[in-house]
Order: sequence, then C-alpha cells, then structure tokens
Amino acid sequence: MKKSEIRKEIKVILKNGTSKIGVYESLRQRDDIPDVELRKLLASIPDANIDKIDKVLHKIICVFWVLFALIEIGNVIDGLISINLKLLISFIVTVYITVQIWRFNGDLYLPAIVWLGLSVINALREFYSIDPYDPDYELYQIMTYVYISVVIIVIALMIIVRKNVFGYYKWFKPEMNFKNEIMFENYKTTLNNDPS
Repeated sequence: MKKSEIRKEIKVILKNGTSKIGVYESLRQRDDIPDVELRKLLASIPDANIDKIDKVLHKIICVFWVLFALIEIGNVIDGLISINLKLLISFIVTVYITVQIWRFNGDLYLPAIVWLGLSVINALREFYSIDPYDPDYELYQIMTYVYISVVIIVIALMIIVRKNVFGYYKWFKPEMNFKNEIMFENYKTTLNNDPS
C-alpha cells in the first residue's frame, strides 16, 4: 500500500473521532505498514480535535502560501525571458511546500519557516541592490518592508501552530519517547488518552 493511501486512510479514521493511539493500535498489526513508517505518518498528521484557533491560523497560513506561490509564478514568468534556473527551482520548491502546508503536513512546517526566512533575506538583498537614485526607490522600499512584515507575521503564526499542533517535533523530526519510539502525540494528549 502506498504512503499516500495510508495517509488518506489515517485521516478518514481520525475524522471519525478515533484518537491517534486508537489509529496506531488498529493499524500496527497490518503487514503492509512498518511500525516506524506508521509512527512517522501519525506524527505528520494533526489530531482531529485540534483547537479552532489553530484551524483558523492554518487557513490563514494556507492563504498566504497560495499568494506566495502566485508571486513566485509572476517571478518565473518575468524570468522566462532570461531563463533563470534559480527562479524555476524556487517556484517548484514553493509550490511543493504550499501543497504540503495545505494538507497540514507537520513534516514541512519547519522547512517552510526556513524557506520564508530565506525569502526575507532574498527580498532584502534585492532591495539593497537597487540604485538609491532610482525614481521608484521609495515604492520599492515600501513594498519590501510590507512584504517582510507580512512574511514575519506568517512565520510567527507557523511557529505557533507548529508548537500547538506538532509540539512533539524537535527540529525536523518527531522526538523519541522513553521507549525510543517516534512520538506522534503531544505529551499532554498522550496522558489524557492513557487508559491506566
């Protein structure tokens, strides 16, 4: 069974109200899903009963990423004249991250934050390469500051959602529990679902 099919199956089971531990218990007996892969998939999928504020923040983040991808499309179209490989690669990475963020994939939250940080550095580098005597210099300055402010706000929102929904991630991977297994729930959630 493909990873994407297993992911869809897990999401359907979670939407029916089953906890992640329940999903894990029901799917870990199957031969087509190795335990480590099942745990990684469960870690990257948010729990069905996350707070409404986190859902709203996720939708805001998704809208921003779609707009960010549209800006990249504009850059690629402008770069078609000079055939700029850097712009094409940037566009492909942005579209991939946008799709994964839209799917609420926890694995891509930190790489997306890093990617946005790089876009801020890029925007500043491009702005400082503009001649200060250019008649549109002030317009570029305002647009750059607005862009950077919006990106920093989105980075902050992504950090909040990542902490609240995927708090068991340490850097780019989920943390290990005391049994040296991949964690797929926050410690607080695990305690609430513990039958003992």
